[in-house]
Amino acid sequence: MNDKNTKTYRGQGRVAFLAHIDLFRTLVEKGYPLKVIYADHKDKLQIGYPQFTKYVNRYILKTKPNGHQKKEIMNEDQAMKANSPGFQHNPNSANTRDDLI
Repeated sequence: MNDKNTKTYRGQGRVAFLAHIDLFRTLVEKGYPLKVIYADHKDKLQIGYPQFTKYVNRYILKTKPNGHQKKEIMNEDQAMKANSPGFQHNPNSANTRDDLI
């Protein structure tokens, strides 16, 4: 992949990917599998397939996980269940002397 005389720099693969992003975007939109796209262009990219898929997801498909869980939206049935009577724990209930045995 690298000759002894060439020095690789951090981010060099990303630069190569972004230089060809328009080509990759059109191929993905046409429905080509990512493995086929990568196999045809891996000599230009100088990155591995897992990193290629990460770049496709980040820059072409625009799916970037932010590490947070998605907030659940409650519908009417769930809202009614949340307001239904049931056991309610009060952590301060035993703090008075009258409640102690």
